[in-house]
Amino acid sequence: MGIGEEYSYWCGNIGKPKKMTIAYSKTAYAYIEKDGEAYKDCFAYYGLITNDWDDEMLEQKASEIPWEEVIAVNVSAA
Repeated sequence: MGIGEEYSYWCGNIGKPKKMTIAYSKTAYAYIEKDGEAYKDCFAYYGLITNDWDDEMLEQKASEIPWEEVIAVNVSAA
């Protein structure tokens, strides 16, 4: 299948759409998927600074992550 953007086109594969809960991490410059465990969510979203946080801080920071429910489609090069 041909896939394009405003700058170029390439052959690729489009996966099935699925419902996901994600947030954009400025630390990782990427979208991350919610695991459901506060520590993993905080580590993926905030990065290594979470190593110095106690359980109370992890819980507080996890509640501040701006999760969004989206319909995502994986697009990969062929």
